Amino acid sequence: MTKKAQAVDQLVGAHIVQFRRTAGLNSAELASHLGLSPAALRSIEAGQMRAGTLLLSDLADFFETSVVAFFDDADNQADDFRTPQVPHRLH
Repeated sequence: MTKKAQAVDQLVGAHIVQFRRTAGLNSAELASHLGLSPAALRSIEAGQMRAGTLLLSDLADFFETSVVAFFDDADNQADDFRTPQVPHRLH
């Protein structure tokens, strides 16, 4: 795993922690809702394990937000995750 990818995993994990705490949940409660073990959720929150797209979608639904919210500020953390540029068409 590259340092940039690891930085994004840690950022996503930090956002999950923030959403979980704001909702007043502990990690065991959220893990149970998601069908994960508390240890797996802790690994994701610590950025040691990557949250897949389905999990991020489930989290976004649960917290009534968008998947993008978990990547907020990712462009400042890792260049690998910049928005692609649409090329100009030549006429």
